[in-house]
Amino acid sequence: MTELPPIEAHITEYRCQSAVCPDCGKSTQAELPQEVQGHFGPQLTALIAYLTVVCRMPRRVVQELLGQVLGIPLSLGSIQNSWEEASQAVAEPCTELEKQLAHEPVINSDETGYRTGGDKRWLWALVAANFVFYNLIYALRNGPGESGSAVDHLVTPETLG
Repeated sequence: MTELPPIEAHITEYRCQSAVCPDCGKSTQAELPQEVQGHFGPQLTALIAYLTVVCRMPRRVVQELLGQVLGIPLSLGSIQNSWEEASQAVAEPCTELEKQLAHEPVINSDETGYRTGGDKRWLWALVAANFVFYNLIYALRNGPGESGSAVDHLVTPETLG
C-alpha cells in the first residue's frame, strides 16, 4: 500500500516593530532578518513554479490546489509574485547557459510546436553535452516558414561565437 504522509504548511510570522521619535517625529521600523526573502520559502516557491511552468497549470488551479489540498490559502497575485521570484532567480543561470552554447562543439536540437489559446508557439531544446537549454518562441510575423525563422532567433552570431 502506498500512502502520502500528512502535509502541513509551516508558517512563520515576522513582526517588525516601528517607533516614532518623540523629539524629532521621525519614524523607524525594524527590518526583516537577512535570510528572509520574499513571502514564501524556497520549497513553496519551487512548487508554484513547477506547477505553473512544467505542469502548465493555470494560476487559478494552482490556487485551488494549494488551498484545498495543502491548506495554504493564497491570492492569485501572491502566486504570480512567487512565480516571478522564481523566474528572476533562474534568469542569470539561464543567460550563462545561453552564452555557453557558443562554446559547445556539438549541439543537438529539437522543436515542438503547439498552440496555447490559439497562438502558435515552439519549444526549442538545444542539447549540449552537459546541459539542455530550452527556449520558447512565440509566433513570428515573418510569414511563411515561421518555424525556420525561429531558428534565426536562436542561432545568432552571439550564440555561434
